[in-house]
Amino acid sequence: VLVNLKEKMRREPLYAELRTRQQLGYMVKCSSVALYGKLGFVIELTSGKYGPQYLAQDIDSFLLQFGGTLMNMSKDMFFDHVTALARKKLEDPKGASHAVERHWDTVRQCNNYGERTYRWNPHFAEVEVLKTYVTPQILYNAYEKWLLPVSKSRRRVSVVVFGHGHQGQPLRDLQDRSSYITVVNGPELEVKSETAARARGCKMM
Repeated sequence: VLVNLKEKMRREPLYAELRTRQQLGYMVKCSSVALYGKLGFVIELTSGKYGPQYLAQDIDSFLLQFGGTLMNMSKDMFFDHVTALARKKLEDPKGASHAVERHWDTVRQCNNYGERTYRWNPHFAEVEVLKTYVTPQILYNAYEKWLLPVSKSRRRVSVVVFGHGHQGQPLRDLQDRSSYITVVNGPELEVKSETAARARGCKMM
């Protein structure tokens, strides 16, 4: 619920700052993700004007700025966010695909004898946690630990995709010029297809 609440709180400020005010790119959005038992935040930014190092620095600047917003948020505004998230979690599924999405984690757990929970309606328990456990201080402490650039606990993976019209050798450029991000599968990567070579991307952390 902490992940969901932080995602909800920062979605509009992220768009307003990076897309509307700074105009870094034409697509800016954030979401949360759960993969292999790990929770994470995703920030997606598509830009035709700025490179990945510049964008990564601006994203971190926003995260620092938003940390101050969380720290100074009034109790009334915090309660409004909590109430809105609780209402969304209690909404009836809008269709079959939404119902499957809601129950899919439990379905997968049924194939793992060590993690079976049979919680087919976990959103009721999540709303109860929102009401009884989550406070502004708990939320900020989690944000400070997981997302602030100065946190030693933060882990970040960046995925960069270059378009077909990109000039030069993007992987080598990243490795040579970027001191802010580290290429972990760089120019030594062999690309067989000419199309793939023009659109090659990389993962960074």
